[in-house]
Amino acid sequence: MKINSKIWLWVISILLIANLILAGVQFFGDKPGKVNKRPFLGEQLNFDKNQTAELKLLIDQHELKMKSIGDSLRIYKDLFFKGLRDQKDVEEQTEFVQNIGRLETERDKLTYIHFEAIRNICNESQKSDFDNLLRDIMHPKKGPPKGKNGPEGNSGPPMGDRPPPPMGEDGNRPPTPPME
Repeated sequence: MKINSKIWLWVISILLIANLILAGVQFFGDKPGKVNKRPFLGEQLNFDKNQTAELKLLIDQHELKMKSIGDSLRIYKDLFFKGLRDQKDVEEQTEFVQNIGRLETERDKLTYIHFEAIRNICNESQKSDFDNLLRDIMHPKKGPPKGKNGPEGNSGPPMGDRPPPPMGEDGNRPPTPPME
């Protein structure tokens, strides 16, 4: 019986340690979907060491300001939507809406100033690359649909998911294309 309890003690100890390690990895490890964006701009623009150091400083300052605004936004939005539960009229919530709008405006201004500061550390050849990169960041292009030429390998979505083609001049619809 004594050996059996020692084995159980070891098994429980090992499981406890494994559980603590797993919890630590889950809590302190990288979050899924979270990408370290810090080196991205510097790499894309071929920054030198001085530019990279300045970029890091700009990003740190920007993140600090944005966190403060984000925290305030969260508070005002919580208070605003708490009004639904408390059945407050929208007019009673005007102050919260105005504060949310002011903070969103401030956040956009700070982002503009941040990108302006990054552009200012670029040399002339990097500035055009930065402008193109910023355009791509602000207006990402959508990729092609899944599959070779669409979801089912044809030229678009399945026929059942499309709206009917428009009526022709003769009042009839064009013939349905054959399925491949």
